[in-house]
Parts: sequence; C-alpha cells; structure tokens
Amino acid sequence: SAMRVAGLRAELVAERGAAREEIGELQECQAQQQVELISQRNNHEEQSRAEAAMTKAFDACTSGLQAALNERESRHTKLEGLHTASLKTQAQLNDELADAKAVLRNKDSYLQDLRHQLSCMQVRLTATEFDEARAAEVVRWEGRVNDVQAALSSAEVDAARA
Repeated sequence: SAMRVAGLRAELVAERGAAREEIGELQECQAQQQVELISQRNNHEEQSRAEAAMTKAFDACTSGLQAALNERESRHTKLEGLHTASLKTQAQLNDELADAKAVLRNKDSYLQDLRHQLSCMQVRLTATEFDEARAAEVVRWEGRVNDVQAALSSAEVDAARA
C-alpha cells in the first residue's frame, strides 16, 4: 500500500507536471491569441481609418465632379441661350434686309416713274419751245407781211395820187 501511495504520488506529480506544462502551453497560446487580437484590432482600426479616408476622398471627388458637371451644364445652357438669341438676331436681320430691299425696289420704281415724268416734261418742253419758236417766226412773218402790205398800200396811195 505504501508502494501504491508512492506510485499514486509519482503519478500525481507526473500529472501535475503535465498539467503545468499544459497550463503553460495554454497561457502561451492565450498570450499569442491576445497579441493576434490586438494586432487584428489595430489592423481593423487602420482599415477603418483607411476606409474613412477613402470615403472622404471619394466624397470630395464626387463633389468636385458634380460641381464640374453643374458648371458644364450651366455653360451649355448659356451657349444654348446665346445660340437661340443669335438665331433670332439673324432672323431679325434677314427680315430687316428684306424690308430694306423692298424699300429700295419701291424707291427704284419711284425713281423710274420720276425719270419717265421728266422725260415726258422734256418732250413737252421741247414741243413748247418749238411751238414758241414757230409762233415767233409767224409773228415775224406777219410783221413782214404787214410791212409789205403797208408799203403796198402806200404805193397804191402814191400811185392813186399820181
């Protein structure tokens, strides 16, 4: 029985040693897991910071792109407005040009009428001048006829006296 107690003691000591070894391994494993957990937590925090920085950069990029898009749309709207105004101005200029051409055609027609009237007046004036010249010639001839008749009458009176 003493042997048996000694054997049990030896067995117990051996089991204690094995248990201590196992406890040491478990503590080492636990410490290693804590180091890994701390590392993972640090990695997670870094990853969260990196994700936050990337999200912030993405948001800034998106805002910049939206602002550029808004500016482009604004310029496009302004250009459309200018193009529309240009088309209206071109149409107005075309209308004004057509009106000016019509006025010029009317003035040309009026000038042609005036030229025709002037030509007719010149013909009448020429005819009037010709008629006046003929009338003056007739008056001169009548004066000569009167002179000749007076001379003839005088000669007849002289002849009758004689």
